[in-house]
Amino acid sequence: MEKQERRYGNQVVLLEGAALGADLRYTPGGLAVLTFTVGAQTRGEEGPVYIPVRVLGKRAEALAEALEAPVGVFVVGTVETYRPEGGGERHSVLAERVRVFALAEEDLTPPDGKGQRRMKGGLSLFAGVGNLARPVEVSRGGSTPFARSVLAVSRTEDQADFVPFVAFGALAEALEGLDKGTPLYLRGRLVHDSWTTQSGERRFGLRVEAEAVRRRRKEGREKPLPKLAEEADFPDFPEDLPF
Repeated sequence: MEKQERRYGNQVVLLEGAALGADLRYTPGGLAVLTFTVGAQTRGEEGPVYIPVRVLGKRAEALAEALEAPVGVFVVGTVETYRPEGGGERHSVLAERVRVFALAEEDLTPPDGKGQRRMKGGLSLFAGVGNLARPVEVSRGGSTPFARSVLAVSRTEDQADFVPFVAFGALAEALEGLDKGTPLYLRGRLVHDSWTTQSGERRFGLRVEAEAVRRRRKEGREKPLPKLAEEADFPDFPEDLPF
C-alpha cells in the first residue's frame, strides 16, 4: 500500500473575484492542471489584486469549461511554492474548493491596462500559523514604520511553504526584534508581488499585507524548520515598497 504523506492544515486562503485567463494543460504524466487568475477590487480604488490559482486533476477538467465565460469564483485553498517543469520557482494558490457564480455588469470594474475587469468588493484573505524563516526587518525611513519577514508554514513533516509578509505602523513596531524560528499567527490581505533580484532578474510571487500578527506559545519539543527553509529563494525586498 502506498504511503500517504501527512498534510498539515496550518493555513487557509479565501479568494472571491472574477476568474481571468483560464488555461487547461496536461503534464507529461497526464495530470490536468488548470490555471487562472482571480481579479478583485478589495479596497476601493486602491485595492486591486490579481492572485494566480492552480487546480489539479479531475476538478481541473470539470472547471475548465465553466470558466470560459466571464464568471465569479469563490476559492478556498493554500499558498503553495512549486517548481514548474521549465525550471525556476513559482508561487500561487492551490485550490481545494472552487464555487462558480454569475457576475452582472455592475459587479465589474472598468478594464485595466490589459483589458481585464476585476470584481468589485472582492476578497483576498490569508490566515496561517508557522515560524519565522528569517529575522524581522523594521525600517523607519518613511513616514510610517514597516516590518517585513517570511513565515514558514509546514505542508508536511519535511516540507514547508514560505509566505513573505509586511506590516505597518504600530503592528510593525510590535514585531521588532523577533528572530528566526519565532512561532506566529498571521492574518492579512494576500497580494501579488513583483521585485528585481540583485542580479537584475524580474521575479513574481505572493505577499501578505498583515492586519493581525500574534506570537504563539511554543508547544512541546520544538522541531527545526524544514530543510527548505535554508534553501528557499526569498525575495530581495526593495527599499521602497510599491504602496
